[in-house]
Amino acid sequence: DEGGPAGGTSTEVCGWTEFEVELEHGPPTLLDRIEAVFADAGLTRSPWPSKLSRALGESRLQAPTGSASAQAAESAGALVMDGFRAQLEALLTLDAAVRRGQEDSVHRMRVTARRLRSLLKAHRRLFQRDQAEVLATELRWLGRLLGQARDQEVLGEELVDQLDALPAHLRSALRGRLTARYAQGYRRAWQRAVAELDSARYFALLERLDAFATDPPLRRRAHQKARKYLSGVLRHEQRRARKRLDRALRTTPGPQRDQALHRARKAAKRARYTADHAQSHIPHRTAKRVAKFGARMKQLHKVLGTHQDTVVARHELVRLESEDTGRERHAFAYGVLYERQRHIAAAARSRLPKLRRRAGRRKLTRLR
Repeated sequence: DEGGPAGGTSTEVCGWTEFEVELEHGPPTLLDRIEAVFADAGLTRSPWPSKLSRALGESRLQAPTGSASAQAAESAGALVMDGFRAQLEALLTLDAAVRRGQEDSVHRMRVTARRLRSLLKAHRRLFQRDQAEVLATELRWLGRLLGQARDQEVLGEELVDQLDALPAHLRSALRGRLTARYAQGYRRAWQRAVAELDSARYFALLERLDAFATDPPLRRRAHQKARKYLSGVLRHEQRRARKRLDRALRTTPGPQRDQALHRARKAAKRARYTADHAQSHIPHRTAKRVAKFGARMKQLHKVLGTHQDTVVARHELVRLESEDTGRERHAFAYGVLYERQRHIAAAARSRLPKLRRRAGRRKLTRLR
């Protein structure tokens, strides 16, 4: 109800008819065929990325006029919130893509959730701690939920690609088995993720994200100059990634070193995301320097990611071999694949000292 011209009230009633299709069985392309049938019947796809965004209204997710985008060059808080709102908009768009089973949508939504969490963690000193921590925890939950499907996808691709190292008679027997196994695993994980996207926990997270974007709980230090603030944050992220990598390289080979390298990977990823966001809000000449730093962190992140993929793949191969009892040929094949993963891991580790030197160069002392 809204106040009328004479002090009364006027009511505007909105209504619509909506058809919703959820994929329970069959390939994602089935949804495309169903959509074509709907289109022939005169129906159009909803422009809203999710039910919640339709209910709240698109304006609730946009930055207030003259706040973030207009002040991005002036205050640290405005700069960070500008990036936060952009990532939130991307998350809501990908919500619909994941529900429809669009290719690569799970991966992209997972990355977007991680970028949102990295913004909160890297810039945590700008926010009231409690609200930012709750959001970061829930975004971690969302990332892990989507990661269950993504991990099945990556594992399947990695192991099937490595089959080329096997003799032909072993290759053909395992290719179909592994392809079907991880396709089914991905589908089950995707269905679980879509079910959780209709859960109270997920909608509570979206409400918190919307409230945070609309009325961010900024502290006084958020009003400092953005460029000076960015200098400090980038140097901090650089030191954090370098220290974690140094600690990992000093660790005795084994599971503890694998865990330490994984922690270094997370630090490099956060530094990379922080640099990606920063370079779009600073002058061109300085942005080139930050872009180089971001590229180095991206390369370090990818090499450490390759190593972590081999750790997961080796554990999976041991599990596959234990399940395939009585099949000696398969046991031999799993052993060959395991050894290849060990060589890939060793090659990744051999690149780390050089990448560490490049990532640790002192070229971020000040953004002028």
